[in-house]
Amino acid sequence: MQYWHLSIDNGRNTSVIFNAVMLLTYERVSAECNIILESVKFVRLSIEFFSDTNSEKLVVNR
Repeated sequence: MQYWHLSIDNGRNTSVIFNAVMLLTYERVSAECNIILESVKFVRLSIEFFSDTNSEKLVVNR
């Protein structure tokens, strides 16, 4: 099972873009993030990945 959590902090509030159990490939999540990066002005983008074997977190700050 894989779990993705993607949120954007624009400095005033945090919006959760999707937060669900999904079978998404890394490429799909990267594509979603690229769309968000191009279209939203943000301060902090947080991507968290959890699976049965590991967890990773990527934070992008502007």
